[in-house]
Amino acid sequence: MLANPQILKISTSYEFGLLSKEWNSLLRRSKADTIFLSFEWISSWINNYLKNDQLYVLIVKHNHRTVGIAPLYIHFEKHFGVKITVLRFLGDHSVGSIYLDFIIEKGLEDVVLEKLYQYLGTHKKEYNLIQLKEISSTSNLKEQLQKMAEKSNFRISYDFKTCSRVMLPTTWEEYLKRYKRNHRRAFRIKRRKLAKDHEFSFYQAKIQTNTHDILRTLFTLHQKRWVHRGRPGTFSDICKRNFYFQFVQSVKDLNWIRVYCLEVEGQIIAIHFGLFYDNRLLNLQEGFDPDWMKFGASNVLRGLVIEELISEGVDSYEFLRGKSYHKRSWKAVESKTDHLTFYQWSDLKSLVYIFYSTLKRLAKRNIPTTQMNRIRSKQEAKQTARISKSKDQYLNLDQLYTEIPEKKDPRIPEDQLEDVGT
Repeated sequence: MLANPQILKISTSYEFGLLSKEWNSLLRRSKADTIFLSFEWISSWINNYLKNDQLYVLIVKHNHRTVGIAPLYIHFEKHFGVKITVLRFLGDHSVGSIYLDFIIEKGLEDVVLEKLYQYLGTHKKEYNLIQLKEISSTSNLKEQLQKMAEKSNFRISYDFKTCSRVMLPTTWEEYLKRYKRNHRRAFRIKRRKLAKDHEFSFYQAKIQTNTHDILRTLFTLHQKRWVHRGRPGTFSDICKRNFYFQFVQSVKDLNWIRVYCLEVEGQIIAIHFGLFYDNRLLNLQEGFDPDWMKFGASNVLRGLVIEELISEGVDSYEFLRGKSYHKRSWKAVESKTDHLTFYQWSDLKSLVYIFYSTLKRLAKRNIPTTQMNRIRSKQEAKQTARISKSKDQYLNLDQLYTEIPEKKDPRIPEDQLEDVGT
């Protein structure tokens, strides 16, 4: 039992910046230890995506020791003319974060979560509803919050998303045995075809000493691939490029980044950008030159990466969000992340949000597949036509990054500390 715990609410970027050491220290002492909750990942996201939203990070302290962190922010939305404030996880959009959670010291989960829930319950006027996305299926957060909600006025709406991972065996031969004979043969043929016609090399790039060139190559090849398919590409957004650069700069001495390249005659034709954490490789982004599509350059590179990881004894290769035939073809297994929305019947604005979300979900489920495909085809045709007219706009990466201004803020005021009792 924690005696007289204190909760500190962090609402400015300057105050957040003072948390770096204690944040990661607590993360390593928690069951929620993931790179997507690291201080470096979250702070890079804040710099580029918080924008007009507001930090709402809750720090639980006991005897001057941090034992819990609720990494939240307030997001402002408008539906049917009604302004709504939603409390959400930091990093929950635009950068591929999954496995989000409250960061709590092992053994103190129940009592710290109860304190946080108590705090949120007594500060209901500061938000309309709580929406927590991408909670790992192995986390106890969903079950614990459900029990607490039953004792209060909160109701919960549930949803989930699918993610995929390849569990790696001890040898490459054992991995290949997961495939049928003709698939194994086809896989080997692609690699041999490339080796026969061209001299290629596979290597892990040193992003620590060559950050700008490697990221430029990643951005360029990724954009070429998607513009070739008539899509804008994720790196056409300078916020995404800024995020990658700042995150890489902040962790390049921690060996959290793995960049693998496939090079032919001095030219990189495929690149794989992954996060290496807890003996797992998380596949974040990749790119390849569409001129080398007939050689299966992207698949050849992925196969070489998986073979390399197996030789190192890595536990898994993760595709992260989404499911597809392509991911299943690599023998990926699917799991889910939970999405929870807490709302109150007495709050009109939260009901407007739930009504909007329900309409959106019902529309997706009830529109006939043929009609939905027709709508998507028309949208894709318009998008392809627009991109074809202005390809240079999506391929021009002359301005790789923008500078983030220095943060100015006062010291943390002591009166923000709140004694919420035992």
